[in-house]
Amino acid sequence: MTVSPEVRMQIHFERKGGFANIPLTTTVDVDQLPQVEADRLQQAVAAANFFSLPPQITAPSPMPDRFRYVLTIETPEQTHKVSVDEGAAPPTLNSLIEALSSVARLRRGA
Repeated sequence: MTVSPEVRMQIHFERKGGFANIPLTTTVDVDQLPQVEADRLQQAVAAANFFSLPPQITAPSPMPDRFRYVLTIETPEQTHKVSVDEGAAPPTLNSLIEALSSVARLRRGA
C-alpha cells in the first residue's frame, strides 16, 4: 500500500517495558508535521507494509527487560494496531519504530 501525502494519518506510539519500565508514548498527527517529516513517516509506514502486518509480532524466546512497542495508525479508511516485541520486528518496521521513538523523545525533552 502506498500512502499518498493528502491522506490524513494519526499514529499513536507506545514503548513499554525495559529495565526501568519507563514508558515512552506519543501521538503524531502526521498532517500537522512539517512536510519533510510527514513524508518520512508516510514512507516508513508504506515501507513497513504496516496495514498488512499481523496484530501481534512476538519474539521466539521472550527475554526479560526488553521493550514492547504498540503502534496504532488511523487513516480515514482504516485503523490498524500492531504490538511487537523488541528484536522481533522486521527491519522495515524497525525503521518506523526508530523514527517514532525519536519523535517521542524529542517531545518528552529527552
